[in-house]
Amino acid sequence: MTRTKRGRRRSALLIIIATEPEDAIRQAAEEAGISIEGGSSSDGGETGYTLLYPSGVGYEDITEESDRFVAEETKRLEEEAAPESTEETNNTDEGESEDYDITEGDWGNFNPLTAGGDDVVLDITEERKEEERQAQEARAEAERARLAEIARIEAEKREARANDIYPEIYVTKSHSLELFGDEHMTYSFYPETSGWHIFQTYGPTDMVMEIYHNGESIVNAGKSDGDDGIDNNELQHKYLEAGERYVVQIYLDSWTVFGATILNVRAEDPLEELYNPLKVGYAKKFWLAPSRSHFTTKFTPEESGWFLIETYSDDEDTVMEIYHPDGYSMVASGESDGDRGVGNEELHLQYFYSGKTYTIQVYMQDLDDEGFAWVHLWRSHWNPLTL
Repeated sequence: MTRTKRGRRRSALLIIIATEPEDAIRQAAEEAGISIEGGSSSDGGETGYTLLYPSGVGYEDITEESDRFVAEETKRLEEEAAPESTEETNNTDEGESEDYDITEGDWGNFNPLTAGGDDVVLDITEERKEEERQAQEARAEAERARLAEIARIEAEKREARANDIYPEIYVTKSHSLELFGDEHMTYSFYPETSGWHIFQTYGPTDMVMEIYHNGESIVNAGKSDGDDGIDNNELQHKYLEAGERYVVQIYLDSWTVFGATILNVRAEDPLEELYNPLKVGYAKKFWLAPSRSHFTTKFTPEESGWFLIETYSDDEDTVMEIYHPDGYSMVASGESDGDRGVGNEELHLQYFYSGKTYTIQVYMQDLDDEGFAWVHLWRSHWNPLTL
């Protein structure tokens, strides 16, 4: 049943959530043939409008017309709001993903070395492998050439040493000789170890000494007749390289005299050998001071015989005691400071028996003195103390 009411104006109160200005709302209502009353609320909340329909419009018409207006207005408002909503959705899709639940701090615990995944396989081409193989062969060839050159040089040295025109001297045994007038004696020496060596002459005659390496003298200028040994004898202290050839030449200072002499060479033991037993031809170097008043070493000969035991120091007076394996001193009374070596140093001749261990002790004559000192043991055909 349709109800029609004429001659009267109907009104309906619609609550519209307005997002447009009020003028726009009114214009839309007028275009639809509807009068509108009301306006924006003062508290900024919902806006209330009263819609006035013209007379002669049925209730159903009013209802349909108002419903249509409300539906159109609602759709318009939704369409205008749609772009902003879509943009927000897009931003959310770009910035976040529901597949990941990232918690702050997770990346701090990530270790690429222990992370899972497929092994990385390096693609080394055949060309690269060939280059590496050739490089290895080149290095091996260079090493073979280096070793061959070393072997060649060593072979030449051995041959030259075997065919040396001069007699060879060793640290284990001194050479005794006599010189007349302008005669000279020349020897070759091949050090067994690199280090400091001492060349020394003994005898009553003023001697001169030269030492050559590769044809050049290694004696300091003016020191060939330096008289740094006992009386007018020579003493040269030089650093030598193992296996090299050194030529030692001695002659008389005056060509009008005759002289007998002993030539001895000894090597200085390296520091790591300091507390090992003495060896023939090797000297121990040590420091003496009031806080370290003496140095003690031992010697066990491989064969019985006469041995010379000698000290040397940096311009200080040394004293030496030699003890038998039974504990008593072998040095005659008053001879511990006999000063028969270089300057105020010691030089003793003692007979030692093979297999027995002898103790040698060195200290400063003045216990307030300090400095480096040496002790060494050597052998000679002649007794330097009676020359």
